[in-house]
Amino acid sequence: MTNSTCRRRSTAFTLIELLVVISIIALLVGLILPALSAARETARSIQCASNIRQVDLAAEIYADQSQDYYPTYLGDGIYMPKRLDAIASLNNAWVCPSSTYPMDHFDGTAGDWSVSYGGNLLLMEQNYLAVRRADVAKPAATVAFAENSFYGYTGGCVVHPNHPNTPMPFYRHQDICNVAFGDSHVSGVKKDVLEDTDSSEGGVALSGDNIYLLWNIY
Repeated sequence: MTNSTCRRRSTAFTLIELLVVISIIALLVGLILPALSAARETARSIQCASNIRQVDLAAEIYADQSQDYYPTYLGDGIYMPKRLDAIASLNNAWVCPSSTYPMDHFDGTAGDWSVSYGGNLLLMEQNYLAVRRADVAKPAATVAFAENSFYGYTGGCVVHPNHPNTPMPFYRHQDICNVAFGDSHVSGVKKDVLEDTDSSEGGVALSGDNIYLLWNIY
């Protein structure tokens, strides 16, 4: 056997070595892919929080121009998203990037659209009567806008965890729902917090719609 033949055999991979390398690569891929998926979802959640902040800002501008009143979800025959879009040109800010609903879109010039966010029903649909920002007792602890779970028609731009025929909060981001509060800060909130049904707050009993603490406006 020549020296060159020995060198070729010593530098070649055996089948076992090749299988070990393949196994290591598969293991690394298995570790990396979930991390990449989580990173992508984190990026989508951040974009969603930016979207809902823009929607809330448009509502604040509306209130500034409307004697401190929040917009109702339907006014003068026009749904809230279209009225707010006229103020701030929100366009795709109404759609969460994590939404898997194929019809989720917003077109300010059309009547056929579906949105990912809704205003607190108790703020924006008091029998079509507006609520003043100054009348909200605890703005920093009161939901203004949240991701909602209702699709398919323009009236789905409100949200509440316990009210008939109203879209509920939706937890698109690893069991987190992005929420804009009455003081305009935005935070991701878990279900057990957002849908807290403690029967009292400061010793004052709550009932009906207001039993959900973060949704109680007075």
